[in-house]
Amino acid sequence: MTNKYTWATEDIFESNAKWEEEFKNLSSKISFSEFRGKLSNEQSFLDCMKKDEEVSRLLDKLYIYAMLNHDADTR
Repeated sequence: MTNKYTWATEDIFESNAKWEEEFKNLSSKISFSEFRGKLSNEQSFLDCMKKDEEVSRLLDKLYIYAMLNHDADTR
C-alpha cells in the first residue's frame, strides 16, 4: 500500500511517541480545581473558558489521531 492512500497523520502528530507525550501531558491540564468558587469573577470565568477550549482541542486532536491510525490498515 502506498502513502497516497493513507491518512496524513503526521500533520497532526509527528509520531506515535509525540502522541504518547501529549497524552501524558493531558493529565496535568485536565484539572479545573483552581476555578472552584471563583467563576463569579469575570476574569476567572474567561480563564476557565479558555482552558476548557484548550483541553477540548487537545482531546479532539488526540482522539482524531488515534482513530485515523486505527483505521489506517484494517486488513
